[in-house]
Amino acid sequence: MFVLTGTQPPEPIVVEIASDGPQWWEVVGALAPFAVLLAAALATVTAFATLRQRATADRASLE
Repeated sequence: MFVLTGTQPPEPIVVEIASDGPQWWEVVGALAPFAVLLAAALATVTAFATLRQRATADRASLE
């Protein structure tokens, strides 16, 4: 058993990290906020197109 004294520094612990890079699901998960933003933009464009078409149809029905 190794006992530390006040004059001996502890031996460093060597940590090796082995990584092959991110997995595919980590990349897809990182792109999730962009997908939400894209879906919101598409919903906004669709909503404005629907409102414009409805307004056009309402004007045509009044004539």
